[in-house]
Amino acid sequence: MNLQDLRKSPLFQGLSDEELKQLTDMAESVSLRKTDGEVLRIPQEAFEELLSSSTTAAMAVLHWVMARLTQNESLLHQQEKMAALGTMSAGLAHELNNPAAAAQRSASQLRETESRWLGLTHQIERGAVQENQTDWFNDFMQEASRRFESPLKLDALQRIDLVDQLQACGWAQVV
Repeated sequence: MNLQDLRKSPLFQGLSDEELKQLTDMAESVSLRKTDGEVLRIPQEAFEELLSSSTTAAMAVLHWVMARLTQNESLLHQQEKMAALGTMSAGLAHELNNPAAAAQRSASQLRETESRWLGLTHQIERGAVQENQTDWFNDFMQEASRRFESPLKLDALQRIDLVDQLQACGWAQVV
């Protein structure tokens, strides 16, 4: 192996030619990536001896390990951010779907209420025709139309009064 090729690797930066020559002569069992496609194998004993005898080699290995650790921490942090983003987007999708579901339920309830209201209106109309109270019915419909234009919130007593009025006319079973 060429010493110049070994110097290209950040792991071997700072090692002397003699230290690099010693590593290449004993290369065998410990694997170190030399370049993108080549691996240098060094016996474990030789690697340990190099680290204990050369502070430069130990520092080079330490710097390489620290760089890898920093890179792994950065990747872990990125993965945590992506997981948080996924959780947030799931929550956002849930919040967007809930109002849509609420609107669908409201529309369905509105259709049911409208259908019920039309049925009750027809029953009242039939009763008014049968009882010859068409004037009262016309007044009732005008009042109902006015209230639908600007709905009133009736309390319990007002509701009872309206029910009493219907009962007085004989339509209590309608309500």
